[in-house]
Amino acid sequence: MKRELSMLVHEAQFTVDLGESGYLIGFTEHDDYPDEMPYGWRCGPAGASSAIVLPTTDTGPLQLTVQIHDSPPAPETDSNWEPAEEISLLAETDRVHLSTVDPGDIIGAWPQGELPLRAHPAPRQDRWIRMRLYCHADDPEPGIGGHGERHLIQLWPAPATPPVHPTIGEEDLQARAQYTANRSAPPHGLHHQPAGAGLTTRYLGPQRPGPYRARVTVTGASRQWLRTLDRAASSPESMVRPQRVLSATQSVTYWQR
Repeated sequence: MKRELSMLVHEAQFTVDLGESGYLIGFTEHDDYPDEMPYGWRCGPAGASSAIVLPTTDTGPLQLTVQIHDSPPAPETDSNWEPAEEISLLAETDRVHLSTVDPGDIIGAWPQGELPLRAHPAPRQDRWIRMRLYCHADDPEPGIGGHGERHLIQLWPAPATPPVHPTIGEEDLQARAQYTANRSAPPHGLHHQPAGAGLTTRYLGPQRPGPYRARVTVTGASRQWLRTLDRAASSPESMVRPQRVLSATQSVTYWQR
């Protein structure tokens, strides 16, 4: 039986200025922080209709290509791509929605000058869309700034099927469990005294149902609003990857707010 060839219906290419915690892409107008964080994978579900994508780049540029197909496209043959991952998304709308994610902020990121992409054919109620993600970074070491990173996202209509992801290790499983536990932690009245003289942390409560901001005071001449990369030392719902987390005395990163 002859296989029907996939047709590329629409494509958009642009640069996304990432925040600390990746981006959300999907078919909904109501993005929120995921209940589970897919550490060890490049992407995972954020509700039924969106995916959270964890890039190598932290706070830097990402070249993003989004393609709309009418059926499953052939696998990419460029060996520079990491192995593809796939998940199914339940389309609440036919328009592709994109947001960047920071602790305390989810910001719409589809470029103003870029025409919106829409699923083809337009999804009916309870219509599923398959998403395939390819990733590449010239510098694969996670960190702040440009890494020569690019992503290719392919979307096409298809019934919901099991996701495609690599096998993960114990460290990633522990990090996922910690994220889930932090999501259910009491949001108010939390205090922490990390190692290191003169450093105290007081949680201000959530900006939205997700990571918390923390007020940190350093004894001495200056008082600043600070953010930390250490989940244990400041933000109990930080979405920073495990390999970026240092000890409480090493990991505090300061900047004036």
